[in-house]
Amino acid sequence: MSETPVTLLEAAEALNSPGLDRRAFVKAGGVSIAALGVLSAAGGAALATDSKSAVSPPEGANNFYKSDKVTVQKVTFKSSYSLQIVVNLVTPKNLDRNAKAPAIV
Repeated sequence: MSETPVTLLEAAEALNSPGLDRRAFVKAGGVSIAALGVLSAAGGAALATDSKSAVSPPEGANNFYKSDKVTVQKVTFKSSYSLQIVVNLVTPKNLDRNAKAPAIV
């Protein structure tokens, strides 16, 4: 076989051509399968990395502007999917808890 190798672009063009013969179809399919194999091997290697070496999120996002007019309080609750949610609840110090107040979520 003294034919030149088929690139992925040539394989795609061969599959879309109206006069597709069996040989061109098989060559194009082989190139596509080989490309898929290379991509899946690279993806598997990326997923196989040690999860302990992954960067964890910082504990307590405490890098926000601080004001003496608000109170920041850590609140924890479970979501409907049983995930633990941890948020900072910011309330004005002069908040009347008996009256309605707007909220930003």
